[in-house]
Amino acid sequence: MPEFWIPYGEIEIVIDLKSENLSFFGEPNWVKEPILNFDFLSNKERILLSFYKFFPSVRKFLEQVKDLLKGKEVLILTEDENKYDVKRIFEGLNVKFLSLGEDTRELKGTQRIFINQFGFDALFGFSSSYSSFFRMIDKRGMIKIIKALKEIIPMAGKEAESFQIIKDSLKMESWVSVELLPSKEDFLIGFYGDLEYSYEKAKEALMNNYAIEAKRFKGLILSPGYGIYSSNLSLGLKALWNTYASLEENSPVILACEASDGLGSQALEYLIYDKLDLNSLEKDYYVEGLEDILFLKALKEKNLMIVSTLPHFYTQAKLGFQTFDSVKDAVNYVLTTYGAKSKLAIIPHAFNTLLKPSI
Repeated sequence: MPEFWIPYGEIEIVIDLKSENLSFFGEPNWVKEPILNFDFLSNKERILLSFYKFFPSVRKFLEQVKDLLKGKEVLILTEDENKYDVKRIFEGLNVKFLSLGEDTRELKGTQRIFINQFGFDALFGFSSSYSSFFRMIDKRGMIKIIKALKEIIPMAGKEAESFQIIKDSLKMESWVSVELLPSKEDFLIGFYGDLEYSYEKAKEALMNNYAIEAKRFKGLILSPGYGIYSSNLSLGLKALWNTYASLEENSPVILACEASDGLGSQALEYLIYDKLDLNSLEKDYYVEGLEDILFLKALKEKNLMIVSTLPHFYTQAKLGFQTFDSVKDAVNYVLTTYGAKSKLAIIPHAFNTLLKPSI
């Protein structure tokens, strides 16, 4: 029996699956170019760095740019949860954190740079500087986007109508956008320039290398990927949104997401503790991760299974997943319930992989 390994937190776990039960094993083509340089840094004495989520490429960027910022005043605009990591990386530099409500347009003589790890986004199509900046600064705008949805289904990899709305609303002409691609390299891979240029170049590279066109599958085994990607359920759900369109009706999907850091979003926590009022959609009140709850409700007819460290009460009673203690148990359940000849596809880096059905 062949062995297939998938990430689970910081380690790998084995999936024992007979060859006749494997329909597909798909990984992205991890890009190695273009290597990012820092030619976009100006001689201005003050620089504003902004980012939304502290993904691996963003961390790597901050670590590599640090020495180039010595002697400058460095302003940071990000979510509060990221501040500790930034302080540690930029120790010894002249760093000041701005509040998210602060108007940065009056900071004359300042170079503005937005750093983003480019990827897939179920609400906007792509996780770009556009969508990340909007998510960070405009919570009321987020609820308007959700209320305007014509259909509650994940739109990963499709330039959704909501994207054009945020693109038209943002005024970021003076910003440099750095779009970084997920990579296994020690050096940075990505593009920089104005928001539109960086977005188009990164989108092209992402779709050419991280989107897999394949037939529809009768079952999936998903891992979001190593480390941060499976550190909480909110990030782990992105693996579902990136792949669900390739799943045939009434077919099982197994999500292996360690979630050692817990649920990962305010909306999931509210749902677990019965504090989520979906009527908040009528109150212009957005909580982070609300779209994930709506997507889960829309996909409730799917046969969703999960392996994680989260309490079964959370994942099964509250979120509707069939819950297992190991991937082996989940696979055995599938083979028993759906037939010994069932075929499953394995996607080991599903946070950064889009499945596009070919038919």
